[in-house]
Amino acid sequence: MQKKEFVEKLAEKLESTKADAEKNLNAVFELITEVICQGEEFAMPGFGKFASKDQPERKGRNPGTGAEITISAKISPVFKAAIQLKNAVNQKSS
Repeated sequence: MQKKEFVEKLAEKLESTKADAEKNLNAVFELITEVICQGEEFAMPGFGKFASKDQPERKGRNPGTGAEITISAKISPVFKAAIQLKNAVNQKSS
């Protein structure tokens, strides 16, 4: 599902306009981004937890040449699904 389709369904559920639904959705994404950029976790009970994770510098190999390279340290966004979400997905796919 693309964002456009999601916004349409959200507008139907909220009984609002597509413009308002998209504005609200963008605000939610911006807030989640701000929280995890500050190094905090954002937990939504029954859905999951958004956080950031430090990944230290590590050694790797260039798959084309086999030469050893250094992969820089970075911070990555992570999401861990709540058990309720996992169960819901498993029930729908069965």
